[in-house]
Amino acid sequence: MSPRDLAAKYGDRLRDIAKDQKLGRLAVARLLTRWTGEEVSVSRARRVWDIVRSTESSTEGAQAVTVTKPGPLDRVLAAQGVKIRTLDDLLRYTETDLNVWRVVRHRVNTWQQAQKTKEGPRTVQLFQIRAELERILKPLDAPALVRLKAPQPVARLKTGLRRAVLLGDTQIGVRWGPRYERLTPIHDPQALDLAVQICAEAQPESVVVMGDLLDVAAFGTYDTGPDLRQTSAPSIAIAHYWLAQLRAACPDAEIVIVEGNHDARIRKAVARQMPEIANIQAAGDDRSVMDIERLLGLEALDIQWVGSPYPKGWMLFDRIRCEHGSTVRAKGGATVAAMAVGAVVDTVCGHIHRREQAARVIKGRHGSKIVQVMSVGCLTRTDGAVPPGGDPDWHQAIGFCSWDPESDHVSMHSVPIIDGRIHWRDRVYLAQDAQALAEQTAKATGWRQIRGGYDG
Repeated sequence: MSPRDLAAKYGDRLRDIAKDQKLGRLAVARLLTRWTGEEVSVSRARRVWDIVRSTESSTEGAQAVTVTKPGPLDRVLAAQGVKIRTLDDLLRYTETDLNVWRVVRHRVNTWQQAQKTKEGPRTVQLFQIRAELERILKPLDAPALVRLKAPQPVARLKTGLRRAVLLGDTQIGVRWGPRYERLTPIHDPQALDLAVQICAEAQPESVVVMGDLLDVAAFGTYDTGPDLRQTSAPSIAIAHYWLAQLRAACPDAEIVIVEGNHDARIRKAVARQMPEIANIQAAGDDRSVMDIERLLGLEALDIQWVGSPYPKGWMLFDRIRCEHGSTVRAKGGATVAAMAVGAVVDTVCGHIHRREQAARVIKGRHGSKIVQVMSVGCLTRTDGAVPPGGDPDWHQAIGFCSWDPESDHVSMHSVPIIDGRIHWRDRVYLAQDAQALAEQTAKATGWRQIRGGYDG
């Protein structure tokens, strides 16, 4: 017998039993198996029970309920009738687990309708409820306690130089595979690993992340695909883990992050879409609940967030201007050349994802001075995955600068990363295997869905 035939034959008996006890799919399957003398599967019993519940007798008032699944993350519940009057009624009726699903939006309509009955005409209040649900994506494991060992101190020459490592746009982010079971990085974990290795070896006085630490595409104003839904949480977890590695590699260094235009997406989206939340603070706290420093756990890592709001800059050693940058020119070298025209102090930027450097001489009353402008390159992927299908002229690199307080001289340069390796100080540094890095990150963050490689 078909589910509809079973519902028609045994529906009244199931309704009578349901008045005294709660019926689930397993109980319905056992009852139908006993009544029919044939094995009725749980999935088949569920279809029968859905039909029975959606075809209540006219004396109790008709009630129709539908559940549709537009995609693996979505569910739409709809009800029309007299019994289900509120969203809570609909969620209970459909046995929706709010630990698994969250209500994105819902709508309730109500109206009156005249009906003819054996007892005469009557007026019935009808209700129509529609709810759109989204499955909640969570890490599969609890984050592991990862203990990072600081490297042995590196012997330094006593030159008086102040040194800094400059790390360009990382744009840490992930995207889901087709069934939301796998997370693939849109950043480059191997470039991030090389940055940690170089910082551990260099032991600079300062480490400056030049902005766009995060991608957070979901907070932007551009349309995004379904593969970027609910990716902000794992992206923030990955970013915190990488920053913890930087802190462990350079326990005594000043570490700062300059706000970039991608990072600012969170602050702007909150102000634009949820202005009431923008200034809400926990009692006794001085930061907004959505403050990016709070989300990234920077206070525990002793890392500063500077240059906010974007495009504000920050002074390194009170001598070198560090800014994410807002100037963009299409041709290679043109961006820093344009910036150098108006620069009056040595300047380092990110934003354009290219290695560029320019300088100009400024003549004044006390002689001439050279002003340098450098774009450090980036640490994000440069293979065309971001933006999807593109072929960007982007360069991975790590920047270095030093300042001699005695002469006030500044030196700055960048070193390219090519195919997961970097040549620096007469040594070749190799990134760890992508799969190994993915396993380490998955264990540290609890997001077991993170996998190695870039094949999505």
